[in-house]
This record gives sequence, structure tokens and C-alpha cells, in this order.
Amino acid sequence: MRYVDMPEDERALEFPARFPVKAMGKPEFGIREVMLGVLDQCKAPYEPYSIAENHSKSGKYVSVTVYIMAQSREQLDEIYETLSDRPEVAMTL
Repeated sequence: MRYVDMPEDERALEFPARFPVKAMGKPEFGIREVMLGVLDQCKAPYEPYSIAENHSKSGKYVSVTVYIMAQSREQLDEIYETLSDRPEVAMTL
């Protein structure tokens, strides 16, 4: 069930809210640039100092986490749907 379809008393977030967005992919695909491009496209203000990259033990994947100031659940849904549609992104969290 999408957040917007939930009854208001069951919704856990209050907006605006500081929220971590995470995406994973192969290092050669430039996941950081993809993530920042999607956040700009979705007009999601982010904290540049909050950008964190972590490589898997094998080095096969990299995850990028960025804290944004989410304005609504619809905005979060748009961000995650846009990230999931990108071929460079293997997974979002």
C-alpha cells in the first residue's frame, strides 16, 4: 500500500521531514551523480555534507545515502520511483 493511500492516523512521518534516501549500484555507473540528478529533478533539497558512499566488501557495489528535506510523501514516492526506473540503480532503500 502506498503511503498516500493509508489513513492519516497510520502515517508515521510528518512533513517537512529530514529523510535519508539510499540507492545502490555498480561503481562504474556513477550512482552518486544519478542520485543527485534525480534529487534535483524532483526538487528535493539535500545536505551536501550528508552525502555518504559505502563500497561493498567485494567492491562490486556502492551505496549512496543522501539526507533530504522531504516536503511530502508524494515527493518521496516520486524520488524512489524515478530512482528505481534508472538502469544504473540496482536497489533503493
